[in-house]
Amino acid sequence: MLGKTHMNEFAAGMSGKHAFLGDTHNPRDLARAPGGSSSGSACAVAAGLCLGATGTDAGGSIRIPAAWTGIVGLRPTHGVLSVAGIYPRSTSLDCAGPLAGTVADVALLFTAMGGKSSFEGSLKDIRLGLVRDFSLREVDEDVARALREALGADIREVRIPALVEADYGAMMAILLYEFYQVAGALKGPFGPTVQSNLERGARISIEEYRAGLALRDRFVRGVRQAFAEVDALVTPTAAMSAPALDAPEAEFDRGRRFTIPFSFAGLPAISIPCGLDRAGLPIGMQFVARLGDDARLFRLAAQLEQAQPWFDRRAPGY
Repeated sequence: MLGKTHMNEFAAGMSGKHAFLGDTHNPRDLARAPGGSSSGSACAVAAGLCLGATGTDAGGSIRIPAAWTGIVGLRPTHGVLSVAGIYPRSTSLDCAGPLAGTVADVALLFTAMGGKSSFEGSLKDIRLGLVRDFSLREVDEDVARALREALGADIREVRIPALVEADYGAMMAILLYEFYQVAGALKGPFGPTVQSNLERGARISIEEYRAGLALRDRFVRGVRQAFAEVDALVTPTAAMSAPALDAPEAEFDRGRRFTIPFSFAGLPAISIPCGLDRAGLPIGMQFVARLGDDARLFRLAAQLEQAQPWFDRRAPGY
């Protein structure tokens, strides 16, 4: 163990800001957000301070920092890795997972944490799916360009109505209700994000929570049906590259639209860098596989990694 990394307060939020302990700055550009909540873990890897780090991911807290700092981050199948000893953010969504500079290093950490990884098996006939009206909807131009250039032409479009019509409000209601059950009795003061989360969670009734869980069951069935047509789904990790650290909260909320649904479905997802925007900031690409098929993600991500000379993984100046 080399050290303790910084993070969003109570793992709430994705900016890297902390009202009491100071903010985490993206080593790619110190005025930019690193993503959260596992901000310091991603920054330590991106800055070359360590070869790998651990994080947690309820709605994107490993994948978003990985994308915005230009490294690799894995949210495993829900329940594969133990979360014992981790203060809960959302008991039905929380996952532990690794971040590192390469897919191989992420796989090594995943194995050390209790998972099973493998690079064996052919990817010759793998079927990748770009989700129509979802994967490239409302994303920045540079993100769409980088994704298409990285994937090439060998990809099919699939329809997943459950993703296109997803109720993000219901998804967040589950997370906020569960967070309030754990942290609602704690005494502040809290930063603005945690305070807002607790206030919103307090207003969600048990009936609304149960309705959200029922909706999730239907949503999961709808998403999993897509894997009859493809072996893995592909989306940007975030709709944009790293925003300014002081960007409005709405800009950060926009960044989560590709990560939350797959957390909701409990599916394994990995973020790998796929290029740079015009400002030289990293862009992340997310692959999502069937429940329990984490090993396929390693093989797929490693193949893409080897095929492209992305860029030096260490941040300029570090």
